[in-house]
Amino acid sequence: MVDDADIYGDGVNIAARLQELAEPGGIVISAPVYEQVRNKLSVGFDSLGAQPMKNVAPVVSYRVAMGGGDSGRASVPVRESAARPEDQPPGWMRFVRDSLANLPRPIAAALTAAGFLVLINLATNPNRIWFHWPVMALLFLVIMRTVIRRGRRSDKDEDR
Repeated sequence: MVDDADIYGDGVNIAARLQELAEPGGIVISAPVYEQVRNKLSVGFDSLGAQPMKNVAPVVSYRVAMGGGDSGRASVPVRESAARPEDQPPGWMRFVRDSLANLPRPIAAALTAAGFLVLINLATNPNRIWFHWPVMALLFLVIMRTVIRRGRRSDKDEDR
């Protein structure tokens, strides 16, 4: 709600509570903000879990780790792995990991499930191919979900 120069509502209350959780000079964001920016910023995030908030339901929040997470908690890197080079997986595994990390989560999950179905098919009976039916169903569901979500988003944008 906007009243002249004042703004009221749950969003303002949540922002004020998140500000209280942040260390001086630090940033704490809610889960919806995290989902929007996690693959777009080259910083890490520390999960703070669901934080109880006055006059508002508990909110899952994340601390932005600008300097690699010197807060003592495990930081979740966005683009680069914090692991040492000798701890890195072999080249093809790194390629698959990085390729899936750049895809939307539902598509990456469907492709991962499809890969497991292919491996199961090859391990159980390579002479009889059956994996293509469940893979087609998975991909169809992901495509339909994506199309429906985009349609909803464009409807909301038109309403504004």
